[in-house]
Amino acid sequence: YLLYDFDRLVARAGTWVPPRYRPEVFSFFREVDRVLGQFFRGQFTVMAILAVLYAVAYALAGVPLAVVIGLVAGLVSFIPYVGGAVALVLALIMSLLDFQGWTQILWVFAAYTVVQLIESFVVTPKIMGDTVGVSAVVVLFAVLAGGELLGFTGVLLAVPAAAVGKIVLARATERYRRSAFYAAEGAPENTGLS
Repeated sequence: YLLYDFDRLVARAGTWVPPRYRPEVFSFFREVDRVLGQFFRGQFTVMAILAVLYAVAYALAGVPLAVVIGLVAGLVSFIPYVGGAVALVLALIMSLLDFQGWTQILWVFAAYTVVQLIESFVVTPKIMGDTVGVSAVVVLFAVLAGGELLGFTGVLLAVPAAAVGKIVLARATERYRRSAFYAAEGAPENTGLS
């Protein structure tokens, strides 16, 4: 129902914004909508890449149903920590059910570690940074800070919050540079404080 009436709800909410501020407010929310849409597209790309990485890594390690495990892990990888945990647990269970020796178990751990390193330091920062227009360093910092401040929820919301924060900061900087305070020329007035 919300999706069905969404356009009418947005139009009605827009009537509460004073007319002189509508262009700026509507422009801001259009930009936020665009960035959040890019975030979700980026998240789906990360999920697909992780599904392939887990499937290939576990297939090379000789894990039965490696492709299925990779798909399941990729699907739940949007939840921080859960995707990796599901990938490791399912691979270990399948390896124990089709036990071929402890070497295979070590290969499972090695494959999991390699995929996690690639995901943490290459895939997520690069793709999410490129799709939402935030640098990889900011993505890493946002995820770490979000996790420290709000735990699981903070990690989940860190990248979209950083993207929206970038929009707010860019608009605030632009408004400051257009202000009379920034544009004023000459020496500051003598305030009597010496």
